[in-house]
Amino acid sequence: MTIHDYLKYVKYGFGRATDHACLDVRNGDIPREEAVRLANRYDGRYPHEAVREFCDYTGMSQEEFDETIDTFTNRKIFRQNEQGEFLKDIDGSLIKNDEYLLS
Repeated sequence: MTIHDYLKYVKYGFGRATDHACLDVRNGDIPREEAVRLANRYDGRYPHEAVREFCDYTGMSQEEFDETIDTFTNRKIFRQNEQGEFLKDIDGSLIKNDEYLLS
């Protein structure tokens, strides 16, 4: 996943996998259940390699990058702790609030 796709995900709660899965459903290539499974599996994964390359190129640290991204992250969609910090899974990906999970 690229930085662009990740930014779309943190702002709107969906990314490239959802876009492609929706198109496949509309075209009759896959059922909705398969599209949901694919979107849940691939959307929103933290792009470690792309972030590393971006930080190397710009001289920015990963912490600076993450802090900047957090200012654009949709607080309504993603879980936060009591201090307002976004909760992330073991891979560093944001965790959605239950009402925004695809099912």
